[in-house]
Amino acid sequence: MLSLFRAGLVAACAQCMATGIVTIAAFLAVRYGGSIPETVYLDINAVSDLEALLPFLRWCYVLTALGVALTSHRFVDFTAARIRVASHLMRQAEPDHATKSLLTQLVLASFGFAMLGLLPAPDLWVAIARHLGSGWLGSVSWSSLMSVGAASFGANAFAARRAL
Repeated sequence: MLSLFRAGLVAACAQCMATGIVTIAAFLAVRYGGSIPETVYLDINAVSDLEALLPFLRWCYVLTALGVALTSHRFVDFTAARIRVASHLMRQAEPDHATKSLLTQLVLASFGFAMLGLLPAPDLWVAIARHLGSGWLGSVSWSSLMSVGAASFGANAFAARRAL
């Protein structure tokens, strides 16, 4: 079963690293780089520079998730081959039916995670993060986790598309 989703697991790991790098770079730019260009400021009502960067970071996360999901590598080829074999075993008369169903569900899940990643974090998530020490980190972690989901499901959808 794990071999059917190997591309998604690899994409999730790659997206975790990408969001970590983007977040650290943005934090260091705000902390030590001085001022941020006005074109980056998307939230004019923000309390701090870090909060002003949240919309920018959300878009960075979703765009990197798109790039990670659409990257072709051997794990995508392996997953596509496994999906193709499993689909052909399920229904002999229509061997691509299961693959098409899987592709549809994975694309919808990927779009759902991407949309959730662009929205602000839920109040409960931010409240828990504030209780633990940083509300800004709660907002960033929400968008980051949603982009990991988008990359994972997107990579599996890409593999399913290649299986057709």
